[in-house]
Amino acid sequence: GGGVSGAWEGMPESRGYLGISAPISEAPPTAKDLSLNTELERTLAGLGVYEDDTRATLRKLVLEKLRSHVRDWAVGMAKDRGLANPGRAGADLMTFGSYALQVHTPEADIDVLCVAPRHVTRLDFFDASRATT
Repeated sequence: GGGVSGAWEGMPESRGYLGISAPISEAPPTAKDLSLNTELERTLAGLGVYEDDTRATLRKLVLEKLRSHVRDWAVGMAKDRGLANPGRAGADLMTFGSYALQVHTPEADIDVLCVAPRHVTRLDFFDASRATT
């Protein structure tokens, strides 16, 4: 009991790697690999693909402010519904996509999923009359 079922049945518990197939190579990078990597990084930086520290910090601040609003909103919903211990009824934001993988460009959006407790419904989330500023 408690194991993963379906397509994963019969898979070894520990294979030493993640995924279905083994790695193509476990050899460390060669001097040529490292040189090509450095050249690629220089090229990408020259094209403005990397986000500067100021913008990265701004993204983090915006996400934290949004996360705080979402948590406060979920606690408020718990209070409105008379739940015991409303302070423990928080929600959270989960990032995914290019931002979460740290491969986003400076102009990219941030994909965010709001994870909320049961007392918060989709209708609550999209109900404009409950929106706060």
